Amino acid sequence: MTAALPDLAPPSGVFVLGMHRSGTSATAAALAEFGFALGDELVPAAVDNPEGYFEHADAVRINEALLHGLNSGWEDIRAMPPEWLQSDAAGEAVAAIGERMLPFFRGRIPWALKDPRMCRVFPLWRQALVAKGIAPACLIAIRHPDEVASSLARRDGFAADYSHVLWLRHVLESLRAAEGLPLEVVDYGTLVADRGKALREALVRLGFSGADLPVRDAASVRPMLKHNAVMVDGGLRSAWSALATQVHGDLLVAEADFTAILHRATARFDALASTQGLPLDAVGAMVRAREDAARVIRDGALAQEARADKLQARLDETDGVLAQEQARSLDRLQAAQSLRQVLDATQLAFAAEERRSLERLQAAEALQTTLDATQAAFALEEQRSIARLHELQASQTELRHIQSTRWWRLRIALERLLGRSRVRGDTH
Repeated sequence: MTAALPDLAPPSGVFVLGMHRSGTSATAAALAEFGFALGDELVPAAVDNPEGYFEHADAVRINEALLHGLNSGWEDIRAMPPEWLQSDAAGEAVAAIGERMLPFFRGRIPWALKDPRMCRVFPLWRQALVAKGIAPACLIAIRHPDEVASSLARRDGFAADYSHVLWLRHVLESLRAAEGLPLEVVDYGTLVADRGKALREALVRLGFSGADLPVRDAASVRPMLKHNAVMVDGGLRSAWSALATQVHGDLLVAEADFTAILHRATARFDALASTQGLPLDAVGAMVRAREDAARVIRDGALAQEARADKLQARLDETDGVLAQEQARSLDRLQAAQSLRQVLDATQLAFAAEERRSLERLQAAEALQTTLDATQAAFALEEQRSIARLHELQASQTELRHIQSTRWWRLRIALERLLGRSRVRGDTH
């Protein structure tokens, strides 16, 4: 099912088009597994899409700003305003695409860009890319409109006919905007059932190399992700539901003629809009006003949440600083306790040393007293020794004198004795 023209250059990437809640996220996730770049900053997951949206955040911001500038939105069933491609909002969007998206298109090949809003604004993206020599292909993800209506009724409270009209707007405008480009349709039910096989075949028909595509199943595509399945029994339907169901069936036919389907469905759409008593412009304006009011409320809630987040961040920061200060205080307390223990031990050691010093002082004083007494006794004994020495010296002197006297007396006596002896001899 391709509408590729034979003289087009091989595409460098693919736009994933399709109504909201139609499996566009699952298709983009599978493309990522097949090696297609989705962008560095993706829209984060949310409650209604917990697996993630797989949408380039800058592209979504550009599309939302464009629709807002045109007083429109994703939920608007009205046709795009006349001459909207020449509006100031369109000019700003083209400038934003050139500034913020061209590096993605030129630097990440193959790429894939998914945003359901693209169904309404793809003509502008196509012009901007073709002007820069970038060749895109298109994948339109479709899902049975009754399943989409069931999902939107649960999430957004939309009436069934409103959701069917919205489904037709997105699908038919996608077919119209992609005319002349390589184009394939991927059914969400088939994608889930064959785990990406049909998607792989569609990519090959679009002009991407089959050798570069993995042959394994896409792990991100799981049957449990498909909610809001409905039984299609062919019973009574509203005219809008019948038209949407007919278009869905026509697109699933092998080798479908997308141009013929577009022209036939557009004619029936216009006829229903004029005969079914559903004033699309009035209802669209009413829903748009409701969405604007809801957006104001959401923006206010987001602003309050942002302020709360800032306050919480400041509180967390304060708690962190307090926790750090408490930790530092605990460290200082433990350090002070350690120092106190060291001080107490030092004081105990000092007191013990002081006692030992006092004891040594007392022992020294006792030794000094003993030494003084010993020195005094020694001095007295020395005096006595000197006196005895003097007495001894005197005794020796006296003894020598006595000895000398005795000697002289003995000599004199001997001399006298000898002298008398001589006298007697002479006499005889």
